[in-house]
Amino acid sequence: HVPVVLLTAHADEATVKRVRETQPFGYIIKPFEERELRTAIVVALSRHEMEQEIVRRERLFFTTLNSIQDAVIVTDPDNTVRLMNAVASRIVGLNPESCIGQHIEEVVQTEGENAKDQPQGEASDGSRPVTHIVSHNGPSTAVESVQSPLIDDGQEQIGTVWVYRDISARVASEKALR
Repeated sequence: HVPVVLLTAHADEATVKRVRETQPFGYIIKPFEERELRTAIVVALSRHEMEQEIVRRERLFFTTLNSIQDAVIVTDPDNTVRLMNAVASRIVGLNPESCIGQHIEEVVQTEGENAKDQPQGEASDGSRPVTHIVSHNGPSTAVESVQSPLIDDGQEQIGTVWVYRDISARVASEKALR
């Protein structure tokens, strides 16, 4: 986590290749002027600060995502899984790493014919469809599901956010009351 500025007298192909591999925050070839060195250091420190802020934000994002009690899966425009939280992993019965790059229908398997398009019932308040996700390693889970388009700053859809709320306990309670 230390920004490095590489100072060398060589500019041959092998040196440039090594520079690319080590990814320093700056690269200066001798002879150089003091102004070049100062500029490289200022740029390196700024870049380092920005990268550290990105790392902090990513940690906050993943901590937040994994703290949510709902299953969350993010797909690209082709419905290829790009991200999923721990709850989604538990419900589908697969580890997140094995799901990245797979189509959503390979990861989230539902019970019944056309279960993705035809909800199996209504939630008790009638607001959201109830579906049963079949786990790859265990029993199915009753869920309410919501899909929302993921829109970028240019108002282009860059994917979909799939949210599944485990309502197994509520479904079991309603069944027992009936």
